[in-house]
Amino acid sequence: MSLGIQKFSHVVMQVSDLGRSVDFYCGLLGLEKLFERSYSDPRTGRTQQVVGCLVGGTVVLELGADPERPRAIDGRSAPILALSVADIRETHRRLLEAGVTPTMPPTEMAPGLFMIFLRDPDGRTIELAQFSGGATCSVEYARAGNGVGSAPDAKSSG
Repeated sequence: MSLGIQKFSHVVMQVSDLGRSVDFYCGLLGLEKLFERSYSDPRTGRTQQVVGCLVGGTVVLELGADPERPRAIDGRSAPILALSVADIRETHRRLLEAGVTPTMPPTEMAPGLFMIFLRDPDGRTIELAQFSGGATCSVEYARAGNGVGSAPDAKSSG
């Protein structure tokens, strides 16, 4: 059975402080602020604020908050948002210049795949990745023949 899914659309993340999160994602990470709107949640009747940030021209990251009831976010157990960058070392330099210390410096996680991990204002893990061979995302990297098998230092569990 197929539901006829056409494309990946967006990711929604609840945030504790919308302004601080917009500064992080649109300011520091440089995503384009595509829209800002409020709506009434039909389940609760409460007003929600949402800011849409454009990622790579095709995917939207929606940051959502309830201005009357800020919520505590334990970002360490939340999904990881992964974004690609052209130059991981330059990205690392710019993060340090901005006063952001990644939780992991640029590291080659698989042949030609370099990553940095950092935390957003709610403690969520953000992955910044540079792919080899001109790939700009995981799909392009995998379709170029990468990702088959395990990382060079991975140990077999069997």
